[in-house]
Amino acid sequence: MKKIILFILLLSYFFNNCLFAQKTIVSNFIKIPPFARAAGMGEAFVAISDGTYGLYYNPAALSTILGYEIQFSNIYWLQDINYWYLGLINPDPILDWGKIGLSFSYFKVNAPDNIPENSIIAWNEFDEKPEYLGNYSVNFASSIDFSKAFSIGINLKWTYDFTNRVTGSNFSIGLGALHRIKLFDNNLKSGLIFSSNGPKFRLIERGISLPDTLTTGISYEFNLFERKVILATQFETESQFKSIFNSGIEFMLNEAIALRGGIKRGAYNCFSFGAGYKNKNIEFDYAFESYENYGNTHYFSFILTWGTPSVKFSVVPFAFSPDEDGNFDTVFLMPEFRDTDFIKNAKIKIFKEKYKYLGEISVTDYNVKKIEWDGKINGKILKDGLYYVSAEAEYVINGSSESEKEKVLIDTTPPEIKVIGEPKYLKPGQDEALLIPATFSFFAEDESGIGGWEFKIIDDSNNVFFSLKGEGPPPLNYVWDGKGNNGNYINTGEFYYFTFSAIDNVGNKAISKPQRQLVLLKEIKLTFSSEALFEFGKANVKIESYANLKKIKEIIGKYPDSEIIISGFTDGNEYGEYKAEEELSLARAEAVKFFIENMLNITDKKITTFGYGSKFPVDKANTEEAKKKNRRVEIIIRSTIYK
Repeated sequence: MKKIILFILLLSYFFNNCLFAQKTIVSNFIKIPPFARAAGMGEAFVAISDGTYGLYYNPAALSTILGYEIQFSNIYWLQDINYWYLGLINPDPILDWGKIGLSFSYFKVNAPDNIPENSIIAWNEFDEKPEYLGNYSVNFASSIDFSKAFSIGINLKWTYDFTNRVTGSNFSIGLGALHRIKLFDNNLKSGLIFSSNGPKFRLIERGISLPDTLTTGISYEFNLFERKVILATQFETESQFKSIFNSGIEFMLNEAIALRGGIKRGAYNCFSFGAGYKNKNIEFDYAFESYENYGNTHYFSFILTWGTPSVKFSVVPFAFSPDEDGNFDTVFLMPEFRDTDFIKNAKIKIFKEKYKYLGEISVTDYNVKKIEWDGKINGKILKDGLYYVSAEAEYVINGSSESEKEKVLIDTTPPEIKVIGEPKYLKPGQDEALLIPATFSFFAEDESGIGGWEFKIIDDSNNVFFSLKGEGPPPLNYVWDGKGNNGNYINTGEFYYFTFSAIDNVGNKAISKPQRQLVLLKEIKLTFSSEALFEFGKANVKIESYANLKKIKEIIGKYPDSEIIISGFTDGNEYGEYKAEEELSLARAEAVKFFIENMLNITDKKITTFGYGSKFPVDKANTEEAKKKNRRVEIIIRSTIYK
């Protein structure tokens, strides 16, 4: 992205030169240095240019600004020119990669009755001497940091010159670069700007295009006798005029008072000195310049700074569970500090209820992308609950910046869960039974949210008969038709266990206590005496019994979703042509199944047959009447439809 922006800036520069190179201006183009501090140092400022100075000397240096800054200057210049300048820097533009600034300047001077020989304004160059001459200027600048050491910038300037007779306007552009390194633990900066902004107060005759200017320089900041000193020098060359050499020095008597001096040599020679006073975010500067035979100038500047770079902060994930179980034990705190070279200290602050300060985590690496936090403050893990976390950076000027407070949830508590099965059926003196189909209602709740759930029905042998699970919160209810995972129905009248579990989004799991429940399917039991259906010892259905068996069809028709179980029984003395009673009883059950499927044309049902022989007698007496009762065929119609 930054390479694309750089290409656009270069293209804009050359486009501007091509577009405006042949244009002319009507009046003199005048560019007066607007800052007392820079003037006091001989204007050797291309490698310094911090803050609003970058609007004029090097836009790449806007990147050094930390907070908002306004600078207002009033210059009493040569030959009664009273010059006004206002600049504003915004460190937080819409795009995070740069900083922007805007300035406005103005002067107006009346023509003298008698033009002096050393007049800096060539009044006689006009066809007819104007009554006055003036200048408006609007300048926009922006910078981009390519790295901690290197930045570039652009300024776009529109100038409007006027007299009482003619007017003219000009658009110009400048591209600047600034490089910062450490030399012997001190700050060494080098800067340059290539511009079409015109010369420093030189007469431009009508019909001549603005010259290109290249300005390069260095500055070195160090401590001398425990006082900060800045040495600066620069060289300015123009395509049509004599080059200018600038140099200057700034010496800090203490943290508030600065003394300055400088010289300019080239098209004109000038010496200057100045002083400044700074108290927190307010600064006053004064400079004096002497221009050989032209006279003296006085500069007054006022600077107001406020604010610091914004701090961004995020927490990922929102909730965690510092219970040392290996799941979501930490959370990532992700600060994003700007202008890290100017940070004195930084920290992560922890709050309860948004404003109750609990403690902090010190940040030593200001370029850190994320900090892993285990939920501890002063060596102790915080209790479960909602907390607020922010990042704060203290800068060398203007105080601190703190991010918005982000929520983070500490949750080591399993979810609150509940499962209920309905409908229930209770007869006096019997166990409570769960009727099939059964509706199970689920409840799971947790501050960090539900990540998943599982429902199980387990038989008396501790085998999972049926299971259901899903991600996220469970459904409010689920209707179970009594079938297991294998497609078979439960054994009606037997006990089963059902249990419900849920896990929250940070790995805490809750499992309900297994509930033992008698489970009942809807069953219709039909019992036929063997004598009514078969000859003794045989398994062929008698023709005269067809009428009784045909009644089954009407009953089965009432329960479309049903399962049929046919069981045969003997009395312990009936074998016939079979080797065992179990074979005889199974053959009779198969014969009834054949009759139902073929004679009654019922083939859409699941029919299961069993042969139990003399097992499970209904009457254990050793009498002929009891044996007659035990010789039987039972047909069970099992359904989930209750009628």
